[in-house]
Amino acid sequence: MRLKDLQEAELNDEQRKVFKEIAGGPRGKVSGPFGVLLRVPALADQVQKLGEYCRYKTSLPDRIMEFAIIITARHWTAQI
Repeated sequence: MRLKDLQEAELNDEQRKVFKEIAGGPRGKVSGPFGVLLRVPALADQVQKLGEYCRYKTSLPDRIMEFAIIITARHWTAQI
């Protein structure tokens, strides 16, 4: 069974705070695992901060970072 992504209107105050932080950051939207992770807002907040740091605050040039993401996705046969 799959959990459906939570919509902003369904969120409690703590979830809404994390939702707005994710949507207002460099990602610009809440997608992927965050729709489900918002069920545990403290976890969603920590995961998004780690991901933001690893992706957007690295010393690697953007082209190398995107290449690393593509290679990782291919390795795991990830689908869009």
